[in-house]
Amino acid sequence: MMIGGEDIRVEVPIGAVALDFAVRLVRLRWPKAVFVANDDPRLVGYQDLEFHERSEVIIYKDRESAEAWDTLGYHDSLKGTMIYLISDPSDLTLVVENDRSAEIQLIVDAVVSGLPSAFLRLQPLKDAA
Repeated sequence: MMIGGEDIRVEVPIGAVALDFAVRLVRLRWPKAVFVANDDPRLVGYQDLEFHERSEVIIYKDRESAEAWDTLGYHDSLKGTMIYLISDPSDLTLVVENDRSAEIQLIVDAVVSGLPSAFLRLQPLKDAA
């Protein structure tokens, strides 16, 4: 599936945690979101996702959007209905449309600004000497 998109890379060495964090942020905007994870073609809900150091998740705004993507592939009518996330141990990449909607931009901004601060909160504190 080709979406003619832009890769936005956020350097945070927390792999699966970063992916879970990003998916949760997307769900705040898209409460009916469905997912395709890794190599499994099934649409699943959040509760069925497994987060690993190297994972990929396609997030569709809702089941209807997912079915339309499956039928039409990328189409102008589907603008702003899908985000592709790729995690590895050192970063998280969001793949979104080049000409993204305001809603997609809000999601991107939330993930890009939220991940670094989440990373800092998850780091162990150094013992005071």
